[in-house]
Amino acid sequence: MTAFDIYLQEIITEYATGIASEHAYRPALKALLESVDSQVIAVNDPKRIAVGAPDFILMKDAMPLCYVEAKDLDKDLRRVERDAQLVRYRKAFHSLLLTNSLEFRWYLDGELQKVVRIGKIRHHQIEVDTSQFDDLQLLLQQFMAVGISHIAN
Repeated sequence: MTAFDIYLQEIITEYATGIASEHAYRPALKALLESVDSQVIAVNDPKRIAVGAPDFILMKDAMPLCYVEAKDLDKDLRRVERDAQLVRYRKAFHSLLLTNSLEFRWYLDGELQKVVRIGKIRHHQIEVDTSQFDDLQLLLQQFMAVGISHIAN
């Protein structure tokens, strides 16, 4: 089983309980993010920083690499990206990932770069699109690589 298969299995299991909230999906997201680069540590619920408290800060060599804001599975990320918190984060963070665990939206210097959707909720069930796993892998690699190059500069 790939990291993506394990990730989706955990998301589906949590969702099937009927009582899971945004925080229930974070351990699976942390494992997925860390599977992309073994030297990256995805810190869940880090200390507050000047612009707020993103859900994850990805660290490499003790340096902040990039940031993740995670929302609940049923959240429409197109709406979320326009709220005050996300506008602030998009201005502040060089490389930002917004996700509801099924859709991933990557922003670079505040501008949307790429969207990948690996599933959707339909009739209270998660419909998975495994054909998007390669695109998600690439998105996550680019998201982290840009953070690394930003630190180097």
